[in-house]
Amino acid sequence: MFAVKAPRYTVQKRTLAEAGESISRFTDSGLDRLGGRLGPILWQLPPTKQYDDQDFPAFLDLLPDRAGDLPLRHAIELRHPSFARAEVVAACRDRNVAIVLAGDSDYPMIADQTADFSYLRIMGTSADEAAGYAPEMLDQWAARVRELAAGQQPEGLSPLVEPLSDGVPRDVFLYVISGHKALNPRAAMELIRRVD
Repeated sequence: MFAVKAPRYTVQKRTLAEAGESISRFTDSGLDRLGGRLGPILWQLPPTKQYDDQDFPAFLDLLPDRAGDLPLRHAIELRHPSFARAEVVAACRDRNVAIVLAGDSDYPMIADQTADFSYLRIMGTSADEAAGYAPEMLDQWAARVRELAAGQQPEGLSPLVEPLSDGVPRDVFLYVISGHKALNPRAAMELIRRVD
C-alpha cells in the first residue's frame, strides 16, 4: 500500500481555501490507478502556518472524497502549536480527516483520533541506539499501534477532547522519519516485528 504526500505548493498558500485548483490537479493526476493499493494522502502544513477558524475548515472542505471511483483518505499534519485546539479536532472528525500524530518531535503531538484510520510520524531515531530507538521505546510505540488498531486511545497519549475509544478496528499507518535517518528503516522493521 502506498501513502502519498500532497505537493508543497498546495499547502503553502497564504490562504488554504484558495487551493482548490491545485488540489484537484493533484487528486485527478492518476491516483486512482493505484486502486486498492492507495493509502492516505498526507497534507503537511508548513510549521509557520497558523490556525485560522475560517480558512482551515474551508480547506478541509476542498479535500475530495474520491479520485475517479476510488475513495480517498486524508491525513493532515499540523505543525504549528495554534492547531492544538478542540475546534480543529471537531473539524477533522466531522470530515473523517486524520490528524497526524507527530511523535518525538518539536511539533505539537495532537493525539486525538479523528478518522477511521490513524496516521503517525515518529521522528526520534538516534545514532546511539542500534535500532534507532531504545527497545523500551520501540515496545511503547508498538503497543500504541496495537491499541489504535483496536480502536482504543493509547495510554500516555492525551487527547485534547473526549477520546474516540469505540473499539472499532482501524488501519494504522506509522512512518519513521527524520531523526538519525540511516536507522529509520531498521526502527521501522523492529516496529513491524513487535506489532506482528
